[in-house]
This record gives sequence, C-alpha cells and structure tokens, in this order.
Amino acid sequence: MSINDMLKSHTAEGRLKVYEPLFPGDPMIRALYLTPSVCSLLEGHTKAEAKKGSIQSIMDQFVSGRVVSVGHNRKCHMSLLKPQRDGIWDMRVATPLPAIRIFGQFAEQDVFIALSWEYRGLLGRAISRPWKTEIRRCKAEWRKLFPTYNSMKGESIHEYLTDAHSE
Repeated sequence: MSINDMLKSHTAEGRLKVYEPLFPGDPMIRALYLTPSVCSLLEGHTKAEAKKGSIQSIMDQFVSGRVVSVGHNRKCHMSLLKPQRDGIWDMRVATPLPAIRIFGQFAEQDVFIALSWEYRGLLGRAISRPWKTEIRRCKAEWRKLFPTYNSMKGESIHEYLTDAHSE
C-alpha cells in the first residue's frame, strides 16, 4: 500500500481529515491533512476557538498554493524545526494571543500532515524539554499513522514546498 493509499484509507476511516478552504471556490494546490486533535482547533472544542479565523487563514494560504514564508522569524508562516534531519515542521498562528504551533510532517512535496498542536507559551525556549516532548509526540503520531513509511526529508525548503519564501 502506498502512502497515498494510506492517506485515502485514514481519511475514509476518520483518522485524518482533508482540510478544505473556507471559501469553496479557492484552489487546492497543496494538500493538508489534519488529525482529530488539530481538527478540534477548527471545531470549537478547545479554548483556541477565538483563533479559528487565524488558523483557517494560514491553512487556506497553504492549500491554495500562495507563497508561504519559511524561517525562524516570528512572522513566518512555517518553520522546519531542529534537528532538520527529523523533518518536523510547525505552522505558526501568532495572533490573536496566545500563539499556537501546529506540528506536522510532509508525506511528499506539498502534502503536509498536521499531527499535533500546542500553545506556544507552554513550549518555552526552542531547545526546552516541552519542545522536545512535542517533537517526540509528532513523530509518534506519524508512526501510528504510517508505520512503514518515513516522512519526507529534504535538503531545502523548496523540496518540501512549492512557492516557499525563506526569511
């Protein structure tokens, strides 16, 4: 079974949901799959409900194929976390406060699997124990969904994303 077959199977069985743009006419150039945990951010089952519009905005920007800024600058939309060889990314939802990080990995170019999330303030410094714990949780979620497949690993952001801008 290919990883694309597994994505279809997980979607059919409810373990993943395909994110669809807020406006039905928007193009879907990239694919974004959400675990139930990440879906809860959009369904109002968490304290993050006030952030729903900001979350949808970054997800819409991603799937519609618009330019995504990548880097460790707070204003960037996404970042490849260290160690980069692990292929763990975060989507950044900075406003309104409190900020949120959505963690995930790429199955292939332009196919992002959003696996977990956490409030940025609870994570502390980038090399802290909470960050490392969240990265381990992200890897564990990947292994549960795709036990026979590794996530995509690339040498540059352009291998992961078309129309990415590095800052």
